[in-house]
Amino acid sequence: MRRGFVARMVAAGIVAGSAYAAPASATPISVALQVGSSFTLAGVTVSVTACALTVANANVGCPSGLTLVGDNTMGAGGAPQVTATIMRGDGSAPIFDALGGYAGVNDLSLTLTAMTVGGVKTIKSAALTMNGSADTAANLQYIGAGESVIGMPGGSFGPLNAVAGGPTQKVAFAPTSGLMLVKDINDRTASAAIGSGHMIVTSVGQSYGLVPEPASLALLLTGMASIGLIRRRRRAI
Repeated sequence: MRRGFVARMVAAGIVAGSAYAAPASATPISVALQVGSSFTLAGVTVSVTACALTVANANVGCPSGLTLVGDNTMGAGGAPQVTATIMRGDGSAPIFDALGGYAGVNDLSLTLTAMTVGGVKTIKSAALTMNGSADTAANLQYIGAGESVIGMPGGSFGPLNAVAGGPTQKVAFAPTSGLMLVKDINDRTASAAIGSGHMIVTSVGQSYGLVPEPASLALLLTGMASIGLIRRRRRAI
């Protein structure tokens, strides 16, 4: 009876370990970026809940041709994370490709909602990156991506502001089961300082850092302790 109990605990620990150690690599999931689009990876569902494009100060609705690509990756220190990358098509064409000197701003406003599925994971951080280019280094300041993080423990945070080729902007918080990211991607080519400058936004990346839920982590630790107990018994025999 005792050996059967220990075996069951070991099995539970192995199951927990396989579910909450490093996530298995997964083929990226691509969905058209539009309101209602979503993907689920590593126990997290990321959904587009709002989308609007402004061109030269005119709202033209959610743009066609943009893609939301989800991936299950490893963050710093081997921590699991889910990434959501905004790009046009397969990434070979830019989100924005604009020349300076016209009146107005290209501005893509998005809301991404992330919710855990079945209590498997919890979300502990959000990070923002942006890739793009300009005809001069000085003109890089006129393209950017910003976001506010809403619904995390302790309230809201923001904005996180990323520039093309700049460092990742990140905020960490106590684990939560869901949050919203209100994003604003823009190029301000109407600035008189730009003249006929050329600015390109190629992609915007979003990542969600994940941790096991406390109950599941406790189960994993119990299973590991059971393995140690079996080893000690075998040495005694």
